[in-house]
Amino acid sequence: MEYFFRDLHGRPTPAASMPRFCDFVDEMLAVLQDSPESFWKCRRGVVSLGQSEAVLAYIEHELLRGLEIPHYSPLLTLLECDRFSLAVRPRFRCQAAATVRTAVSHRILYVLHGSGQLHRFEQPEPHPLDTLDPACKILRKGTLVVTRGDVAEFRAATDCYDLTTSDFLACLEMRSAPLYDFEWHYDTGTLSPKCVLSTSAKHMRAELAVLTARHLGSTDFVACTQLKTMEGREAEHGFDPADSNR
Repeated sequence: MEYFFRDLHGRPTPAASMPRFCDFVDEMLAVLQDSPESFWKCRRGVVSLGQSEAVLAYIEHELLRGLEIPHYSPLLTLLECDRFSLAVRPRFRCQAAATVRTAVSHRILYVLHGSGQLHRFEQPEPHPLDTLDPACKILRKGTLVVTRGDVAEFRAATDCYDLTTSDFLACLEMRSAPLYDFEWHYDTGTLSPKCVLSTSAKHMRAELAVLTARHLGSTDFVACTQLKTMEGREAEHGFDPADSNR
């Protein structure tokens, strides 16, 4: 069971010692199937967990540890595995954002505390995901006032949202396993796409390395990276780069 109660950095979370969260994991594994759409069956479990005192008790526990232990950073990711993740998302005096983005996974959001405004958008034609088309705009789907107990669902690659509040808002968010490798960013004014980014950790590390090397003037590193990229593409088409030297 400890496998589930780790954050993105592999650190164990205190939720593992709380029976209510262990029960939640068992419930979710029982309803999740191979189909990505089975994720929506988790809604009832998320609502039930949000209505209990377990999450608020967890938040209080982590905040107190932050006061008692120097340099301690509260863990707001309750659990993380290859099937789903669960985290607390606090917001404090958040104004409307200039950019919204699609998600690579399905999401269920439950309001734990406070109130705010949920601004919803939709991308009616999410495919192809790797082609930037300025004409492929999102649609406004309205604004809702959300308070404790409200729940919302967001489909991967289709739904975008912006959550604003004039005071404080805390939500419980459950995410499915990633379904896509690209994340779209849209301008909330023009509704047009601004950029499309790869969410692959491997791709992001490679891009960061190349950009850093280029700005530092490391031409050898950039040339080596370009060569490795070409070799990878040639290998995908059944061509062995070593044959060119024979």
